Amino acid sequence: MYYLIKVEAGTLVEKHSHNEDIFRLVSRGLLILRTNPEMEFHEGEWFVVREGTAYEIETRTGYTALAGHKMACKTQH
Repeated sequence: MYYLIKVEAGTLVEKHSHNEDIFRLVSRGLLILRTNPEMEFHEGEWFVVREGTAYEIETRTGYTALAGHKMACKTQH
């Protein structure tokens, strides 16, 4: 399933993981993917977070992205 998501400036998506690989294609703005190593993604760039990998996303400017995954997020405890 693919979703078009829009995230407001100044948002921090708390650390979580998925039970599958997830895909993001940034179509507007930029985001910081906090994994090891931390990476920044701009318009036109894409990434995959592997199943079971805990990560956070921060955006100072906001972003819009095409998001691909099948299952809901779960929080790491």
